[in-house]
Amino acid sequence: TAMLSTGLPAYVKDDRYSFATRGSVLYLIRETPVSGGGQTDLNGSIYKYDFTTNSWSLRTGSYVTGTGYGGGTYGAKVDPVNLNKVYVPHERLRIYNDVSQTFKEESNYELLKTENCANIHADFNDLEFASNDNTTLYSTNDGFVSAYKINSTDNLLCDAWLPINGAGLNGLDAYTVNSSVDLPNTVLVSNWHNPTCLYDGNISTQADQFRALGVLSDFTENYGPNFFYKGNKFLGLPSNGNYYKWCEKSGTTLAISDFILKTTLNPNGDFVYPTMLNPPVRHVNDPYQIFIGQAQVYKSLYINSGTDNKFEEVSSFPSDESVTHIATSFSNPNNLFVGTAKDSAVYKSDGSFSTYLKIPYLYKVNHNTKAWTKISFNFPRRGLGIEGIAVNSINENNIIINIDRSMIYETLDGGITWSVISGVGKLSSSFYYTLTAEKGTNGRFLIATKNGIFYKDADNPTWQSYGVNFPGIILWSIDVNYSFNTLYAAASQAGIWKAPLICPSQANRTIMYRLHTYYEAQKLSVDNALSEPNFNLQLRGSESIVLTNATFAPDYGRSVMGYIHGCNPTSVPSGTFYRQEEVAENNEMASPDEKSESDMISATEGIKISPNPSTGPIKVESKLNQGENFQYLQISDINGKIVFETKKYETAINVELNPSQTSYYLVSFVTDKRKVVKKVVTPINGADPNQDYSFKKRN
Repeated sequence: TAMLSTGLPAYVKDDRYSFATRGSVLYLIRETPVSGGGQTDLNGSIYKYDFTTNSWSLRTGSYVTGTGYGGGTYGAKVDPVNLNKVYVPHERLRIYNDVSQTFKEESNYELLKTENCANIHADFNDLEFASNDNTTLYSTNDGFVSAYKINSTDNLLCDAWLPINGAGLNGLDAYTVNSSVDLPNTVLVSNWHNPTCLYDGNISTQADQFRALGVLSDFTENYGPNFFYKGNKFLGLPSNGNYYKWCEKSGTTLAISDFILKTTLNPNGDFVYPTMLNPPVRHVNDPYQIFIGQAQVYKSLYINSGTDNKFEEVSSFPSDESVTHIATSFSNPNNLFVGTAKDSAVYKSDGSFSTYLKIPYLYKVNHNTKAWTKISFNFPRRGLGIEGIAVNSINENNIIINIDRSMIYETLDGGITWSVISGVGKLSSSFYYTLTAEKGTNGRFLIATKNGIFYKDADNPTWQSYGVNFPGIILWSIDVNYSFNTLYAAASQAGIWKAPLICPSQANRTIMYRLHTYYEAQKLSVDNALSEPNFNLQLRGSESIVLTNATFAPDYGRSVMGYIHGCNPTSVPSGTFYRQEEVAENNEMASPDEKSESDMISATEGIKISPNPSTGPIKVESKLNQGENFQYLQISDINGKIVFETKKYETAINVELNPSQTSYYLVSFVTDKRKVVKKVVTPINGADPNQDYSFKKRN
């Protein structure tokens, strides 16, 4: 484990940080309060990480936020095509260009309004690029559900929006956006303070607008200073003392309704503060099927045409319970695992009311038959209930759950017996934050605690530290950069840390690269012959199923994403990186993390290598086209090991090769417009000088 602090200033109280990463670039946005924190202006700066020197460099671009916007930036994103461009949301959207190292503000919305885009409220919460369209950017903002499109001049054009009824009340923030590879023009949005109002927007045309997919009843969410509950009904309390009930269920059709003004208020009503609802969950194999939980689990009836916006209850369970978490079963897509909580009043010794605790329950639910099976166990009462569920991706009888962030339970027999696996050994921490199962593995679970990150496998059930030397601090989030085979951790007031990915005890488990095809029935495969000995590779499909013979073809009319699995064996030094070739059916190759059909290595013009074949040094000559930005020159050996890389452009570069180590090298010349790859033969026993050793496209 190594700390990523070189080149960063020391942490200052009330600093805000956010990451933006894609492919081979990693940016850090830092915002520092101008006058001591709180709701004040922020000075924004941006750093770029150099994976060669393992250090940060401060870029010259900076910005200052508007008055009163002290909350910090949210989800910055790197442009999918131009890695020198970063979109930074806050009280307005700023676009950073790393070539000029300047920020451009997109704040003059009055000039960009259309008839469907009046009254846009510019406080961006989340950004996500469309899955198959590099010019479309989804966004949410306070009080509104909005979608924006980026054109060639970086101006924002609103395609669709719908204001949430009563948006003038405080605390109405759009929460998450979710894009689907299979539904490229559709985005799901759940509302932060009103999570049971779920919206989707089809932005294929300028006229289409967001609409409510359906509204669920019986609110159990409370988040915001001007809202509270009476019983299990959500109430809003404006300044005039009246209250509103929101998103009522209307007959058999679940549709959004206007606020219903109520004029009677019982100030002595019970107030309940349950946990925040998890975001909507998609079906494992069908993106049209959406599951969301509140006082019940609901299943969308959103069919392909998109005309049916109803939800139906997935049967019923006791009305005095509320849903706290939903997890899908990858080995049996018809099943859901649902965590619920029942309010339990706690009284003082004198008989007076003290507080509420949660009695957690766990169910297995078949959403087709609507059969609920209660997994009986006397879980302890806690303040939050079930905070996380992780299901073994190939064995749904192996489940772990997080109770109140303080206790981890595991079952190996589908819930017949449970054992506490926290509180001892490596899991002696008293707080557990992130709980997940690694897809495609046999029981690989990871847990982030205040004492570090830990993992175990089904065939090696002892919890082990994920790396060494990690300090005893709170971890807010963990993330994997598969291009660099690295796990990143964001620590509370202690900077950013990294560690190399750990090979599972059973091979072929760690996701490393992905490749796409949008051609019908186009097969994807990976050439294992390119791998380092013990560097295991395997391809799997978009449903996280390990594939036979390392090939995968989608159904007609559907797109597909495949994954190459790989991990460094223990014999390979930490920091050693590999480039693996992704091979489509016609042997066209695609680079990691890019669409195969748009980046075929079918041409080798653009660079000149001499001599080739070579038994020693080579000269790589290149020329940039007008308006083209150089990204990197990279040379890798027959096993994919990177032996040379530079991000500094020169028209001619001399590189010394070692022909005794490999029979050929691959030279990759990459700009923001094109990628050229040439093979350099380094024959140990000589080669035919008349042979063309470059890659050719085969039909």
